[in-house]
Amino acid sequence: MRVFVEQLGNLTELRFESDAFLTNLLAVNLILAVFNMLPAIPMDGGRVLRAALASQLDYLHATEIAARVGQALESGRAESAVADVMRSTCHQVDDGDMLEGTFERMREGECSTLPVVREGRLVGMITLENVGEWMMIHSALRRTRERSLIDDIYSRA
Repeated sequence: MRVFVEQLGNLTELRFESDAFLTNLLAVNLILAVFNMLPAIPMDGGRVLRAALASQLDYLHATEIAARVGQALESGRAESAVADVMRSTCHQVDDGDMLEGTFERMREGECSTLPVVREGRLVGMITLENVGEWMMIHSALRRTRERSLIDDIYSRA
């Protein structure tokens, strides 16, 4: 125990003659930080990427993409094919399909965007944002029509 205390006393008296040690310590820490931020799960970079994606996508899809990005980096490829990261649970809708059924497909497949086709050819994309906008406009128009009817009734009386 006495030897340990003496060595501890010697450590507190250490003085650095140059900044080389601190510079090297900083460099090593920066290298470790960059390495740790690589988007490979379970490292922090993979979790940060998943969190960023989850702010725009559902959690499951964000996790799938982050995992595929990590796998691509681990295999030495800088890029992945679309097929490696696409979601295959989303189906296309026909441009004549009813909006309610389309919304159900989006919800069931956990897809925020669906391709819209006419006679087998892509004619556009529909998003949950499109559906929400339509619902707001439709609701506002309905209220306007109801108010007009009410105004007509009261103006006749």
